[in-house]
Amino acid sequence: MAAAVLGAGTHSDGSKARAYLKFDMSSLVGQQISNVTLSLLNIDGPSCGTTVGDGIQVRRVTSAWSPSTVTWSMQPTNTTENAVTNTSSIRSGSCNPAPMNWDITAMARQWAGDVGNYGLVLMSPTERASNNYRVFPASEDTDFNNPPKITAIFDPIGGPTVLYPAGPDGVEVIQTPANWRSDALQMAEPLAHALSGAHDRVEANSGALATPYADMVTGQVIVPAATTDGRAIGSAALTGTAYLDLRGTDWTVPGTYEGDDTNEDSEVPVGEAEDYTFAPQVPDVTRSSAQLSTIVSEILEADTSQVPGADRIVSASVWPEHNQVLLTANTVSTEMRLALAQRYGTNTVVIRLDPNAVHAQRQDSRLNDNDGYINGAGAYLTDQSRPCTMGFAWSLPAGKRLITAGHCLDNYTAGIFSYGRRVLGTHLYGEGTVPIPGQSALLGDSALIEVTKPGIQPTASIFVGSVNSTSKRSVKGSFHRRSGLGDLYCVGGMKTGQTCNWKVTDPNTGIRVNDGRIENVIKGTHPSACTDSGDSGGAVYIIDRTSGYVVAKGIHSSANTPLIGDCDEFFTDINSVRQAYGGDVMKRKLPS
Repeated sequence: MAAAVLGAGTHSDGSKARAYLKFDMSSLVGQQISNVTLSLLNIDGPSCGTTVGDGIQVRRVTSAWSPSTVTWSMQPTNTTENAVTNTSSIRSGSCNPAPMNWDITAMARQWAGDVGNYGLVLMSPTERASNNYRVFPASEDTDFNNPPKITAIFDPIGGPTVLYPAGPDGVEVIQTPANWRSDALQMAEPLAHALSGAHDRVEANSGALATPYADMVTGQVIVPAATTDGRAIGSAALTGTAYLDLRGTDWTVPGTYEGDDTNEDSEVPVGEAEDYTFAPQVPDVTRSSAQLSTIVSEILEADTSQVPGADRIVSASVWPEHNQVLLTANTVSTEMRLALAQRYGTNTVVIRLDPNAVHAQRQDSRLNDNDGYINGAGAYLTDQSRPCTMGFAWSLPAGKRLITAGHCLDNYTAGIFSYGRRVLGTHLYGEGTVPIPGQSALLGDSALIEVTKPGIQPTASIFVGSVNSTSKRSVKGSFHRRSGLGDLYCVGGMKTGQTCNWKVTDPNTGIRVNDGRIENVIKGTHPSACTDSGDSGGAVYIIDRTSGYVVAKGIHSSANTPLIGDCDEFFTDINSVRQAYGGDVMKRKLPS
């Protein structure tokens, strides 16, 4: 019984007890949190009543600990900031077990905003010598079957409101909450993998199928058909293997290191996996993926002579659930609405009016990576002395390379920078996203780098932590599915360091920038953190919760920071990088 209970508080002889808890709080990210309550079943205490002694206080833990190694003399630190106390108690044999509840809403909001989730500690607020103890069933208990739990209540963020319906005067205009889509839930990995496979199918049959999406209510994959042939193509079963360890953004897990690196590039076990089979739903639609993607490109390239107010358009993407193109503009005019209707039809394009939307900014600007190995998420200078951030070490049959943002190195004759030269890239100054020679796909904003400086080489790790951090994490591998709506991730840049709890709010979009447009990038949103100039090219990743290693998700490209609302960042999906250059990230073996 002793191992299956938690004790907290004090006794009259001066002895003390503290109980440590940690929950996965990733589901809070992006939500409009109304209330979060911690509940434990009180099964024993000094006496029965609503006010017994000093009560038990819940505090936020502020440093790392492990259930297997924590001792009284080796405890983590904690803070009284937002601490909450409950003074109720029951005494075994005198009154029935009863729940003790603590309102930890303020702490939960801090976790959702990327304050490190090291967990909670239950303790006496004063720890003076008195009978002020409580006993609770632990997660391992089988007698009460009532483990510690957290209950969260969210307020709905809401959806679009129609300002101007589609009609003779032009296309539809909508307005949405500033943090629209940030409450999207993460997909279960089998569904996310199946949707990624559906995207591959649509890409190969873009004239017959429309952009797929997941119905989060039914758990089904929707693959719309734009032609009769598309019905048969789209309805084929989606099968494969889902890798389940792809959802960690908890940067408090162990696994960081400092010091020596290696040139190791090893195959790493993929971890827990699960086979899946999905039978897609195939509704009929009027516009194919190819048609809508072409419209997105045209809108991003349009000038004001083609579309009045084109310079006020910030982004454009396919809206899969509506089989339309959704563009975001900070100003909408009657002339813009009418021009888009005349060009594409009344119901093909929808304008989302966001007066605070701004154009994405290049972020070309941790700091002294000089040990002979080039880590990801570290700083470098272009041949124009512009600072950028390295992404990941990359492995090809031809040798070891590096990946960064294409726009960092896309307009220089030699393509030379601190320690290498650009070999290939998907971005060209003055145009934006361009195909790799011999390809036709538009694949975001990346560049492949060959190291030419003697005595240094790429390594399978990235910097983590603050801007000045010397801590690193090894790279385990990369995502082999596309990024999906609701995915959580971290970004590592030389200007802002590591920021986690970014959430994907648009899995395929195009954006206007000051020298063209970037297509086929992922949009992520954060309620309290922004990237900054110099972060371009940085690593986008998740942290494996078991090993503490990194799994590569993409390469940071650009960002916008509106005056009001959440920050947005845009990254090139790691699958697009692999499609452009072949190969994969360099990997390091897991600890034995």
